[in-house]
Amino acid sequence: LVILDESLRNEPEYVREKENHISQLKYKLRNSSDSIEEVYFLTKNIAEEYEVYQCDSALFYTSAAVLVAEESGNQDWINASLIQRAETEAKAGMFNTSLSLLSRINPDDLSNHLKNDYYMTSIDCYVYMIEYRDGYEIENAIECKRDCLLALLKHNTQEDTYEYAVASGFSLMENGHYDYAEKVLMNQMNVVEDGSREMASIASLLSDVYRLSGDRESQLEYLAMSAIADVRSCVRENISLRVLALHLFESGDLVRANAYIKKSLSDANFYNSRLRNIQVAKVLPIIDNAYRNEMEKQHF
Repeated sequence: LVILDESLRNEPEYVREKENHISQLKYKLRNSSDSIEEVYFLTKNIAEEYEVYQCDSALFYTSAAVLVAEESGNQDWINASLIQRAETEAKAGMFNTSLSLLSRINPDDLSNHLKNDYYMTSIDCYVYMIEYRDGYEIENAIECKRDCLLALLKHNTQEDTYEYAVASGFSLMENGHYDYAEKVLMNQMNVVEDGSREMASIASLLSDVYRLSGDRESQLEYLAMSAIADVRSCVRENISLRVLALHLFESGDLVRANAYIKKSLSDANFYNSRLRNIQVAKVLPIIDNAYRNEMEKQHF
């Protein structure tokens, strides 16, 4: 938590680096040659930078990447840009649009790398859908997510890959094999880049393992680690900080809980996703009121 607080104080520096990198890519795009390949990859890279940073911009550049890919006639580019667009639509809460884009792709025609992206995006879409529906009419989405997990596992037999760790971790958790899930995810945690988006995801999954197995201290530790990675990689489409705020509220750390939930609201507003805005809006008033009441008690 101390490291997380320090990372939050240093966030403006991480954001400056992020914005400078995006600006450099946009400059290259504006001054690109007539090479359609250069235009496509620059557009796709800008979209990727925005994917978990700012939803509207991500949607704009993923749409542009699709158009460039279709103009080129390169089927691999078309498939890659459709998958990227589908991922962004899922994060925006547009699940039917996301699934419609994915339905235009035959996974059997994809390269190994794109097949991973296809199934990971499909899983993300169903995960977001399940979150958004909050227990209402989720049976079909759960079943579809399970099918995608199995397909991803079947495609990834190497146990040292990120995709295998995510798919296997999910599946093992759902079947109650928490010790095995911890082992698989921890192996991947030891090799992912510190402060990366992949680290944030693996740490978040590990926190779920510890939640389900009843290890609250480890759950909070890995939630904090996931939040640190989110902050350092400028992920505004995040979950861990909000969940951590709720747990700290329940344990009585109102100062941190209030700071974290307000940061989660700021991130959700900046990213502009209806799913995250709704989730934060449910818990912010509860935490904020408790914090205000505690401050008033201390004042008097």
